[in-house]
Amino acid sequence: EFPGAAGKIEWDADNGQGKPGCLRLQFSFRGGGNYVQATCPLPKQNDYKLVRLWLKKPAGNRVTFRGIDSSSQTFQKSVDFNFDDWQQVEVDLIRWTSSFGGANDQRVHWPMRGFAVLIENTAAAKEGPLLVDDLSLAPEAPPLTEAVTTYIAWNQQSRVGFTAGGGPGNAFDKGTWNYAFSGQSSPSIHTEFSLLGRPAGMKLLFEGDGSGHEVVITLGSHFQSFRKQVGRLTEKGPQTIDVPLGDLKGWEYFGGENNGQPQFPLRITQISLKRADGGPEKGTIRLERIDAQTPLPADQKVVLSPDVERKGNRTVFKVEIQNLRATEAKGNLMGRFRLGNGFDSAGRRITLPPNGAAPTIIELEPHTVGDFNVVEGTFWWVEGASIGSPASIGASTVPTEAGSTSLDPSSPFGVGMYLYRWHGHPQAKAKMNELATLARHAGVKWTREEIDWHRTEPKKGEFDWKFYDDLVDVAHANGISIYGLLCYWSYYSKKDTPEGVEEYCQWARQVVRRYKDRIKHWEIWNEPNIFFWSGPKELYFSMLAKAYDAIKAEDPEAQVLGCSTAGIDVDFIKRTMAAGANFDALTIHPYRGELNDLQFIQELRDVKKLVGGRPVWITEMGWPSDRFGGTSERRQASFVARTYLTSVASGAVASVSWYDFRNDGNDPYYNEFNFGMVRNDLRPKPAYRALATIANTLGGMKLIGQIDLGPGAYAFRFGDGKTDVVAVCAPQNGSLLAFRGEQKPEVISIFGERALSATTDGICVVTLEAGMPVYIRGKAGFDFRLTDP
Repeated sequence: EFPGAAGKIEWDADNGQGKPGCLRLQFSFRGGGNYVQATCPLPKQNDYKLVRLWLKKPAGNRVTFRGIDSSSQTFQKSVDFNFDDWQQVEVDLIRWTSSFGGANDQRVHWPMRGFAVLIENTAAAKEGPLLVDDLSLAPEAPPLTEAVTTYIAWNQQSRVGFTAGGGPGNAFDKGTWNYAFSGQSSPSIHTEFSLLGRPAGMKLLFEGDGSGHEVVITLGSHFQSFRKQVGRLTEKGPQTIDVPLGDLKGWEYFGGENNGQPQFPLRITQISLKRADGGPEKGTIRLERIDAQTPLPADQKVVLSPDVERKGNRTVFKVEIQNLRATEAKGNLMGRFRLGNGFDSAGRRITLPPNGAAPTIIELEPHTVGDFNVVEGTFWWVEGASIGSPASIGASTVPTEAGSTSLDPSSPFGVGMYLYRWHGHPQAKAKMNELATLARHAGVKWTREEIDWHRTEPKKGEFDWKFYDDLVDVAHANGISIYGLLCYWSYYSKKDTPEGVEEYCQWARQVVRRYKDRIKHWEIWNEPNIFFWSGPKELYFSMLAKAYDAIKAEDPEAQVLGCSTAGIDVDFIKRTMAAGANFDALTIHPYRGELNDLQFIQELRDVKKLVGGRPVWITEMGWPSDRFGGTSERRQASFVARTYLTSVASGAVASVSWYDFRNDGNDPYYNEFNFGMVRNDLRPKPAYRALATIANTLGGMKLIGQIDLGPGAYAFRFGDGKTDVVAVCAPQNGSLLAFRGEQKPEVISIFGERALSATTDGICVVTLEAGMPVYIRGKAGFDFRLTDP
């Protein structure tokens, strides 16, 4: 049981799948806690690779499975299904999503010693049973039930291209690669796109030159990279190089997690050449095509990638449709459009070519758009009785109010604008200002900015401040305060050593000296409790302590932000404090799959108490909207509003920064490219309007208190002495809220539009959509009394 949760295991003679009799895991989250777990020990000698079992649970609660290997390392993965009857589940004991403890090397040490089932506190149901029946174990991994599809992952008509690297004489245009070996650089071409599913292999189709040069592939896998020499250019003319993928065993790996365990999707990032002995220095080859071989479920054989653009008062949706099957597909593209509180629909009959060739692009425009802050489209491929998985996208407007250009360090509303990522762009300052202007209109008053050691001190003792001077000027001109993230190691520093810590502190003091009249908050490193810190954890504790002293010596008014943990890592925070490392505010990154709103509030209050009442800063938190793994853009907007609302309602959090403000790239399948509130080209997503609404509605207000709405919903009142706002949310299930007051208040939706409500005989009835807060605004102290609808 996670602290606060209560559980009990017993035999249930009355229930069961097929016939009476099953295991009953009774759980209660009335006292808080995250999960209740039932564990089954396994024989010391076994060859189990698969578990089959039947489950029955309350619809909303997530189930997590754990395997404990012979090194006591725990592996886990989760499944969500909103079905409250018996469901059969197969659990593969080979592939997992995360691990901890024991050998802690992300590799299964066979045999497995235990198997566990967890019921999580992720839904409205705070108590009940998880029923388990007909559990069996087998030595075989689950067979791949999906048929392997070969599709064109890239050709000359693809919307994603390659750029050439490797020095003078290298160029890539429309598939033709002119290469030249010059100095130490290898000829290379660079790109960034995902391979769908879990690819078994791929084929590179070249027009070769017979040079014998080796072809080297680099793949991205979350923050980690894999690299391998996959073949030679042995033919003059057409040549195919087969590249087995699978679990990437035998590939060189580096960076990020650095554990050799691939995370999906895999992304092609680089193809390079290694010169053959006696091979030509220059040459020309052609990359004709890249084919991918991927097992895909039936409902992913036709892939939809929607896009949207607002043109004044019109919205145009474009859907790129790719048929990955070996035969043509005939069906209907169906679209459903959400316009405020109303809906519209459209459809188109289409025939799609096979093998992913020449994606079809269809434009659909809602019949009526009107003046809405947010417009959304959801699309399905319908073929006979088969309906594919939905793909959705949305667009939002920018508030007409420009926002204040005055700094307001007391505001909790921040984002990770990460203006520093424009470094090297020819119009860097203009681009930074464009992004900061969008943030200002949304009510943003803080940004987290990484101060890179290698860019500010490119050579030891030589400093270059020009770019960061511009960055600070842009942020402050838009009324946005900065807290500086001081990291990472410079190439010349003595990484992961006490000497390196001293060098870091000397550099940090120079940064503070430069900006102490404009930046007063400094965060020491990023997520040192995981792979972003490669040295001993004790060395981070030393760095934090020494950096605290160095910064305070330079600027006694500065605030040092410490820990910066991935998650709320209570053990790491305790170890930091026990080591004597000081900090003025605690920073955390409480990422999670679901948001249990009131429990999250309690977690924040608890961690503030843990650090002796010091302020808590959430310097990263977010949910991505990537396809095949992320959340929808509407649900992302829900998470935005609820993250800020619960944080400010906790009374524990001084500042919140969503990760991140702008999508990092354009690949719709890679989660790290889809956390943003605006797209990579700065078009606002629905999440942007959700932020703008809560920041501009609650900005400048103080928490007055919580209003009891009973189970299933919550409300908090805020005020500034002139105006009060009651923020209301039903996180899991929609409901009606009825209240009586002496005056008719303004009811604002999550997107700043008029919320669906009606007033009769002094009673206002508001429709609460699940997970979508509304804001009820009136004069200070306005009457708010619950009644029956």
